[in-house]
Amino acid sequence: MDTFDCIWDRKLTGVQTDVLSDPGSRWSAAARLVPTGNRLLDIGVGDGGFAWNMLARVKEACGVDVSARAVDTANRRGVHAVQCDAGKEPIPFPDGHFDVVTCLDVIAYIAEPAALLAEIARVLCPGGVAILSSVNIRYVKFIVSLVFKGRFPRTSVDREAFDGGQIHYFTTGDIVALCHGAGLKTTHTQGIIPSDRLRLARACASWMPVREFLSTGFIVRAQKEGDQRAGSVGES
Repeated sequence: MDTFDCIWDRKLTGVQTDVLSDPGSRWSAAARLVPTGNRLLDIGVGDGGFAWNMLARVKEACGVDVSARAVDTANRRGVHAVQCDAGKEPIPFPDGHFDVVTCLDVIAYIAEPAALLAEIARVLCPGGVAILSSVNIRYVKFIVSLVFKGRFPRTSVDREAFDGGQIHYFTTGDIVALCHGAGLKTTHTQGIIPSDRLRLARACASWMPVREFLSTGFIVRAQKEGDQRAGSVGES
């Protein structure tokens, strides 16, 4: 059993909760950026919790995941999920098929991030939206661990493998550059900040470098050039 099967074997035996129950989570932050549309693809769909919630905004929710058990669970939830290692093989959907593609805390586990971005751009329709999130290696706690403690920071809560199997570490600017390289224009970036630091973050909101140091993660929203097919961004 590989790392990700082990992770999902553990997660799917526990109590499942609504991924949008925490308004400060990356899931909730990403959900607020999802526009209305026809089809959404969630890369790293897991048990389908996020994609299933997005059926309130799109007519069809699809997903891909490397874990067969996760894919089976997502399908039973009503998400059209397919087993696929997005880091090693093409996404099994046609060109221009989706209005929205989400890739939440997945790209750091992909061997060739630029190739994944190219695939995201391929399956997006003209005017379609990509929403990506990642752990922020520029987070002050991670910097302190590396510079002052001499230890590389642990960024994943998953205990399987080294740092949960994560192989890349990004800043917001890194993901923006990857999107640009795939022909996707960045339209929005934001940090994911722990609730106990929100007051300080608001005080520093006008100074982006400080705000990014306080963010444990970040989200980037980018758009494919062409006629707009994806609908307006929801705010609920």
